[in-house]
Amino acid sequence: MQENEIDVTAIPDEYTESSHYLESAPPYIPPVENELQSLVDLGKQALITFSEQGNAERTLQMERMRIQEKQLQFEGTAFKFKAVITGAGMLGLLTIAAGLFFHPSNPDHAAGMQLLSHLGALVAGLLGGYGWEKVNQ
Repeated sequence: MQENEIDVTAIPDEYTESSHYLESAPPYIPPVENELQSLVDLGKQALITFSEQGNAERTLQMERMRIQEKQLQFEGTAFKFKAVITGAGMLGLLTIAAGLFFHPSNPDHAAGMQLLSHLGALVAGLLGGYGWEKVNQ
């Protein structure tokens, strides 16, 4: 037998029915459709799972963002309330200091000056605390 010849005795009988098959057919490969179908099904299930997981994470992120927005709105409202209360208190103290400072029965104005100096210290402390809080956030 030469190198290019095909040994017909080595091929099973079911594949030797026609000489045309022996001359033009590629080598026999068993069908793998069932294996490929199971891989396709597995891939589809993985895609469905990843999609559901992505949707769940997106929903969770949206809920977190809503909560943070509500918290930010609450903090803004609380800050405004604190600012209004502090401003009203400062204005009240300034009014009292001005009254003591300009009262005609107190010629040396010591009580008014003392109250103004304490008011200035209070304002400086508030501004310093606000700046310290902003830097340390």
